[in-house]
Amino acid sequence: MSYLNSFGFDTVLSNDWTAYPDDGLVCRIDNYKDFESLGYTSKHPRGAYALKQRNEGVITKLVDVIWNVGKSGAGMLNYGRVDCSHVTELGRHE
Repeated sequence: MSYLNSFGFDTVLSNDWTAYPDDGLVCRIDNYKDFESLGYTSKHPRGAYALKQRNEGVITKLVDVIWNVGKSGAGMLNYGRVDCSHVTELGRHE
């Protein structure tokens, strides 16, 4: 990261990212060989994990559901505000 900073690139080392909302931290082994030696699950690396924090929930009203062919669909909500975002639609995530 310091090498990229020397060329003027913005990195996590050169900025204060606390102004942006987040839902936790990602911890990762700092040695590439050790990281790779742990392998992967069917979806995720074993050398990294997420520490999530539970934020305050928001109550809103589901006003419509739009069905798609397949397993997914979208829900239309009354206007809601989550952190700094205006939310009017939600999707199903697996």
